[in-house]
Amino acid sequence: MKLRFPDWLSRSLDDPEMPQRLFLVFLLVLCPTHGRITDLISVEIVVLATFGLLVPRLVRRWEYWVVLAALLTVNLWYSFQHAANHYFLTIYTCLALAAITWLQSRDQAPRINLPRALLIITFGFAGFHKVISEYFMSGRLLASYFLRGKTFRRPLEWIYPDFSSVVSSYRSQLDTIAEQASTTVTSVPITVPSPNFSNLCVSLALGIGVGELLVFGMLAWNRAFYSKLAPFVLLAFIWGTFLFRNELTFFSILCILSLMSLTQAGRVARLLFAASASTLLALSLNEVYLRL
Repeated sequence: MKLRFPDWLSRSLDDPEMPQRLFLVFLLVLCPTHGRITDLISVEIVVLATFGLLVPRLVRRWEYWVVLAALLTVNLWYSFQHAANHYFLTIYTCLALAAITWLQSRDQAPRINLPRALLIITFGFAGFHKVISEYFMSGRLLASYFLRGKTFRRPLEWIYPDFSSVVSSYRSQLDTIAEQASTTVTSVPITVPSPNFSNLCVSLALGIGVGELLVFGMLAWNRAFYSKLAPFVLLAFIWGTFLFRNELTFFSILCILSLMSLTQAGRVARLLFAASASTLLALSLNEVYLRL
């Protein structure tokens, strides 16, 4: 049975410029949530993004995207050391849109799918970096997330009855290390809920690393990328990773890039990507973090 959408929703989902407008909403949310964008540049970006939403023809001008990319790049002069990965990905997206609209103004089409290329690079670096990182693959990074009590706390409490006390102990140990400059990490014993806890962390780390490489392969392989399952695999991975980390802005731009690149996706997939990006941006703006 084929889903029937209201006419207004169908028109919006079929609009090829819908991802660009969603990206402008992303920019509006990025300015107050990033924390490292100067007031002057933040105001300029908000004004430009608002005009882009109100005047649709602006998103078809390559100069518009160049100006946005330039403002974000200039801001790096003040906050390069604190710029997160998604900040650089935002600049690259503006440049990709500038290139696409410049070619369209000359009645040409890009030879490559630029949003897809950004996704391939993002997942490629993320996957290979995890696989070659001894700290991540050893499970120590995930163990730190779990023992802080901010990731998978309730499921871990079901597995380990005394997990709450372990979390309290770990936080106390971190406070001890922070308060005493002379204290070395090895001199403070770490309490774990069970001897097999490290095996759980290693298994999950391996699964995440392999999962990112599989998504990278799916994005890079045409047959897999253009399959009907590709959009849902990407969505599942984004929301699955969301359970571990609250990188809300980063996940939202991944949804937007997926919308831009998966031009063959049906309305259901496009709706899910747009709804996911909107939800993540709303959570980021309101500093609401959902965790198990």
